[in-house]
Amino acid sequence: MKPRVLLYIVLALPLTVLGQPLHAAEILWLGTWKLDRAHSQLIGATIQIARIPTGYHFDFGAAAFDIGDDGRFYPTVSGRTTSLKAISDNKWKRIHRNNGREVDRSLIIVSPDQQTLTIDTKAILPDGGEERSQDILQRVGDGRGLAGTWRSTKPGLDVAETMTLTALSDGRIRWARLEDGNFFDVAPNGPPAINQGPRAVSTVKLAVQTVSPTEMRWTETVDDKPFMYGIDNLATDGSLIETSWTAQLPAERQKAVYRPQ
Repeated sequence: MKPRVLLYIVLALPLTVLGQPLHAAEILWLGTWKLDRAHSQLIGATIQIARIPTGYHFDFGAAAFDIGDDGRFYPTVSGRTTSLKAISDNKWKRIHRNNGREVDRSLIIVSPDQQTLTIDTKAILPDGGEERSQDILQRVGDGRGLAGTWRSTKPGLDVAETMTLTALSDGRIRWARLEDGNFFDVAPNGPPAINQGPRAVSTVKLAVQTVSPTEMRWTETVDDKPFMYGIDNLATDGSLIETSWTAQLPAERQKAVYRPQ
């Protein structure tokens, strides 16, 4: 499941949930699951950016905030701050900090034809190492410069490539996304769990409801407001199928198919 924290399940011994032995059907959820992109139907994430007198208004669906383009740091979500500095009409520098510590910096470029937004990012890992990535977005509709609606060209950028489900000794289940190390320790049918891990956003929470031994439904919130919904099913062929959609665009649903490892 997602942040959009799309997570996944690593379940290990002891074979108990909420202090009760797992039934045979529940054991089917155990193990490590790998995303099968070829058989999934994924959607690129959408960002809406509006020009305002003081800079820009960013709306990610999960969160919305204003940032000046003067290079100063502005609060965004959960102890994070962002600076945005205009270099030219089509180029910006961006820096993210988490509780005062720099976590990444990016170069943002809009193409001459105004149709492509490229974000080259260098993330600073907790161990001091670096990780580089690039996201390319295409404009949806009209607009010039940074302002407009943009959709990522990488479908399913927000879903987990590998996820696991682990039973903890206190009866909760750890839903973990292996690529970034973030996780939720959830009590099925219990209160929402806080996002944890090296890149976690503490205002992101996950609540899971058990519908049947082969179906779970979940809601992800940001600042206690629903952001994303999902339904996980165990298929007869042994795969895990996750259907998810955002509160912002409920009609756009993506399906992620996971294979047991």
